[in-house]
Amino acid sequence: MILPDAMIERRIIDQMMIEPYNERQLSPASYDLALGDSYRVPVSSTDGVWSEAIRFKKMLFMPGCFYLFYSLETVRIPDDLTAMLFMKSTYCRKGLEHLHACWIDPGFTGQVTFEFTSCWTDPIELCAGEVIAQLVFQQMAAPCRNVYSTVNGHHYQGQTGPTVPWR
Repeated sequence: MILPDAMIERRIIDQMMIEPYNERQLSPASYDLALGDSYRVPVSSTDGVWSEAIRFKKMLFMPGCFYLFYSLETVRIPDDLTAMLFMKSTYCRKGLEHLHACWIDPGFTGQVTFEFTSCWTDPIELCAGEVIAQLVFQQMAAPCRNVYSTVNGHHYQGQTGPTVPWR
């Protein structure tokens, strides 16, 4: 079952599921996430080297490039929910694509890393703090036995900022 706005809001308030919470970001069946104020770019794809975090207020996302951004919000997914991440349609229509590493397991806590690429021919302007993606929450049939924070390979638990691949 996908959670509707009233259930999402109640869980956010009761369980501090999203911080900071902004009621204007609550949609009928999702919660909008805002863009954090830094990004990282690959320096050497063969060596797995990434730039340090580059802070910005406004930036031009260049065509054909790949960047890691992050959500301004920290999310805490309870043991009985999971979340899926989707781009806001406005950005999809501008040619911004989120590479779909978009499943968020029960028990995950951290800022969400966005893996963006541009398939447009012109630069796309992005501003820190703007709403860019949305989380859709699904109720699990039962709470998980092994949540993300306890399973082997929970490499991104507690992540902050644009987080590079763990290996």
